[in-house]
Amino acid sequence: MYDQTMTLSDKHCRTPTIGTLSGAALLGSLKEIIQLFWEERTITYRHPWPESKTDPTYESDQIVVAIEPKWLAKAKYDLDRIMALPENWDSYGSPSIPEVLYKNAENFLRSLEVENIEAPFVAPVSGGGIQFEWQNKARELEIEFVQSNVFGYLKIIGDEPIDEGQFSVRDYNSARLLIKWLKTGQS
Repeated sequence: MYDQTMTLSDKHCRTPTIGTLSGAALLGSLKEIIQLFWEERTITYRHPWPESKTDPTYESDQIVVAIEPKWLAKAKYDLDRIMALPENWDSYGSPSIPEVLYKNAENFLRSLEVENIEAPFVAPVSGGGIQFEWQNKARELEIEFVQSNVFGYLKIIGDEPIDEGQFSVRDYNSARLLIKWLKTGQS
């Protein structure tokens, strides 16, 4: 399967997914996409069909186009980099990061795809976890993935922690409320 990424600009569209284009309409549609989008975004397109139309799994000529915000592409890139850390990456015996924590962290980021935010600082946590950090003026938000079923959060104003807790990794509404707090100060 072919997998390529290109960066485009997008000022007007906030749609995270474009959809499926027929092979014949690809060039014209990509031209339209390029004209419609003007603020930086990442477009990923894949060639999902078999190499030959005689292949029994051949269904149709389709190219799937997905647009993700640039902040999300950067955060996923940073997440992939820390996933490559070997055992004992911190020289204190920390294990490499478990795949389940990676998936939970990636799903968390994807749940925020439509939010207009900056990319978080992505860091490994000693003991084999993942941490995201955002800052907006005096507010800071830290999210940690160290257990497979929950994520922890810490809200900070100035240098003072004001709230901390945990949510289920599937509680995406709480994730969006945490980002709302970061952006506006309101829960």
